[in-house]
Amino acid sequence: MPHPWIDVADELTAEEVSWFAIRQPAVIRMLERELWTEDGDAFAVALDAACRVAARVGQLDGAAPPRLTAALLERGVEMCRHDIDPALARWVRWCVDAAPVVLTAGEERAVLGCVAAMLWAIAAADLVGMDGSVGDTMIA
Repeated sequence: MPHPWIDVADELTAEEVSWFAIRQPAVIRMLERELWTEDGDAFAVALDAACRVAARVGQLDGAAPPRLTAALLERGVEMCRHDIDPALARWVRWCVDAAPVVLTAGEERAVLGCVAAMLWAIAAADLVGMDGSVGDTMIA
């Protein structure tokens, strides 16, 4: 069933995932660093969710999200360790529920944190480009 903000009904194509990996290498490295385990399940679910969320942000903004830096993502990880928007948590939950794997509660929290960090970094990158004082406040 489609969700109002993000569609998880269809599988992503290889081209969509490849485009994301080429466009956002720092996100891929963050996901590897934060989520990689021997089975790779949490990494795969987070990659799927990150691709879907980035695509939706691009649809809403009319352009692909900016290329994110490792520094912005690291700050996003720090910012999202303790406080994550409940609406974002629901969106990521839809992605987790749609996945053909079962994650532990800890893996689910880690996936949520990584996707939230990416969204925080997208917002920060957008704000820096718009108004230095607003961006500086958010990044500080």
